[in-house]
Amino acid sequence: MNICRCGRPRQRRVSGPKASKPNTGYFTCECDNKFEWENDRGAALLADAGPLCGCGRASVQRSVKKDGLNRGRKFWCCAKPYGSSDRCKFFEFQAASAPSAPRPLVSAPERPPLPGYATHLTDWAATQRLQKLFDTNPKTLRGDHDKLHVVAAYRITNRAKKARYESCRARIKAELGDSPSTACDGMPEAFVAAASELAGGEGLDAAVGEGYFLHGTQPQHVHDICFAGLDTVFAEDGLVGRGLYHAEDAGKGDAYTTVDRCYAREGEPLRELHQRLYAGGVSHPKNVRYALVCRVACGRAARTLDGKTHVGTEGEPLFADATRSSLARPGDHSVVLAPGDAVATFREFVVFDNNQTLVEYLVAYQRTRTLCDCGELAMSRTVKKEGPNMGRRMLRCNRGPDANPCSFFTMYPHCDCGESAEKKTSHSASNPGRAYWRCRNRYGRCDFFEWCDGRLGSANPSPAKKARTSF
Repeated sequence: MNICRCGRPRQRRVSGPKASKPNTGYFTCECDNKFEWENDRGAALLADAGPLCGCGRASVQRSVKKDGLNRGRKFWCCAKPYGSSDRCKFFEFQAASAPSAPRPLVSAPERPPLPGYATHLTDWAATQRLQKLFDTNPKTLRGDHDKLHVVAAYRITNRAKKARYESCRARIKAELGDSPSTACDGMPEAFVAAASELAGGEGLDAAVGEGYFLHGTQPQHVHDICFAGLDTVFAEDGLVGRGLYHAEDAGKGDAYTTVDRCYAREGEPLRELHQRLYAGGVSHPKNVRYALVCRVACGRAARTLDGKTHVGTEGEPLFADATRSSLARPGDHSVVLAPGDAVATFREFVVFDNNQTLVEYLVAYQRTRTLCDCGELAMSRTVKKEGPNMGRRMLRCNRGPDANPCSFFTMYPHCDCGESAEKKTSHSASNPGRAYWRCRNRYGRCDFFEWCDGRLGSANPSPAKKARTSF
């Protein structure tokens, strides 16, 4: 059922062959808004009918736009327009719906199908458990953002990969014997608590150094990584060799991600991934980045500060030879790269056996800013004044003039450089007079481009800004 802004059910009909839009669906209602084409912008803003509100009519579904723990959460409210004198105060969060059926992730025709399924998480509570893993110290994030906001999440299922992981975990446990692993010692308490909550019935085995870790990557690699698994063959030669790098802090992985701007059109590189993730009513959130939540069995870990020698020894080599293809100590299963000579802030956990890592979740998140320069929660407003910036979202210090406010002020959207984009007008033959956003830097301009009506431009990163494939 589709309902009108007045709260009454609307009837759907189809126009005749002589209408201005022949054989096209439209809605009618008894109120003043009695006619609207089905594919008009206004019709898209309406939702299916919900529970009765205080007016005795069906409520409509909305989503929380304000930054915070409830952002993106669906709720029911009165269907009458905001500001109406007779609009009631009905408000009710939507109950968590059952998870959608898993969809097979089929690969492109030119290569064999990849195993695995992706289940979009519609349970708000499950998404919030993942959000806790991405809560990090704002000071450690690189760029003009202080929060990593989870906007979509998927449970990745690959039975064959899981069976190999469980077999590998059992082997490591047997090799450890009565000496439990200490690889995960010293992890942040909040991260450990969030990981335990996420594990649920499939608890983590501390004896084999098993834990949840994060792995940031670029959009063009997400499809193959999720459904074929992480593979050292395609890994780059990092600080401690060609291994699979994981972190206990989302800030580490965030540094190696690039943005996925919008839903890819036919023939574009990300088309295959988007067709699988954003289907069945799941919309592309725009300007998202991707990270994997992996279950990793670390086993006995070798610790290093410089990526070459063991901690606490007089230069004992970490690797058996210069190729760095195997660890010097035969009983070690992983390497913990601690902050020191080679790493400044975050620990990295590296394994060299593909079967020690199991991808369980894919998370799509957005970089956001919530704090001003003085550390207070920033005030979010929309430009109301007539002019080129009308409708733009802005952030400024929330302190009043008597409380010594800081000078923080910014307007969105931001370009890839992290600065407020500037508004320009197209003079091309195909889009004459159409407004768009672009980077305002005169020299060293990034590739950011976005039409002001919401349609995004190219998602190809600037060659000067390409990051490592993943960490």
